[in-house]
Amino acid sequence: MSPRARGGIFARATLLAASLTLPATPLAQTAGAPFVLETKIPLGEVSGRIDHLAIDLKRQRLFVAELGNNSLGVVDLAAGKVIRRIEGLNEPQGVVYVPFTDSVYVTNGGDGSVRVLRGEDLTPIGRIELGGDADNVRVDAKRHRVLVGYGKGALAVIDPATRTKTADFHLKAPQPLNSFFGFAKSRPSGDQESSRESPIGGVASVICFIPLDVGYRFGSQST
Repeated sequence: MSPRARGGIFARATLLAASLTLPATPLAQTAGAPFVLETKIPLGEVSGRIDHLAIDLKRQRLFVAELGNNSLGVVDLAAGKVIRRIEGLNEPQGVVYVPFTDSVYVTNGGDGSVRVLRGEDLTPIGRIELGGDADNVRVDAKRHRVLVGYGKGALAVIDPATRTKTADFHLKAPQPLNSFFGFAKSRPSGDQESSRESPIGGVASVICFIPLDVGYRFGSQST
């Protein structure tokens, strides 16, 4: 992630909600359906940039990582307005809602911590210290785990039941895991952990495969 936006100028941030319109003709199907602006939800006075988003479908809440403002915005999608702002974070980058424990995980790039909030009232219920640049976060719903990319190529496995780190994977690529990671059903033949370089948009990228039980976790990092 790029450094936190600096400066004393407060920018009025606006959240754009878009809906995908269904194509009316075969030509539209071929060309691809456009996104159409449905509504705008003002986020209020937010300093700097925002980062990742997450949704709590049950309560129709959207969580906005307000990195530059050191806060987490909570948007009521049904009402179309911000209903709460959680302060005191440290460059929040990633956020995810974990439905099977009804909790919200917020990763902080500034101090490398993962803050855990109770889903019902968003009170703090846990904190996991990873040590540096906690960024992307994903939910492994099948195995009831949370995975966090942090530091320079590390992947932490967190047990949401105990809110503790249970494992670490250190990838071969030298850069932070800040581009993307997700699931794959299989990997190339070779060692238990493998990596290969792949050109993506003219930029060399390293893809690492790590076995996690039945599936595999893969990460993409710019080099």
